[in-house]
Amino acid sequence: MSPTIFSRIGGDEFVVILDSNPEQMEKLEEELKSRIEEYNSKETYALSMAVGKARLNDSDGSKGSISDWKMNADMEMYRAKDNFYKENRRSRV
Repeated sequence: MSPTIFSRIGGDEFVVILDSNPEQMEKLEEELKSRIEEYNSKETYALSMAVGKARLNDSDGSKGSISDWKMNADMEMYRAKDNFYKENRRSRV
């Protein structure tokens, strides 16, 4: 599995467009998280990552527009960020 397109779309947001199934997407996400954790264990400045995933074909087989696709991924990414901040707030109290 190799990314078809990897690009910065603005600020600190990147997009990876690849031809894969949900299991491969999860594997790629776990690999990226693992590499970030490895980096953070050695460096003083910690990185974090929030991922939003979207599929061109929905589970029912329908296709949305590229705008819908990006919006769905953005919504999932913001949920991941919110969960990250909630978890870190709890661990500091």
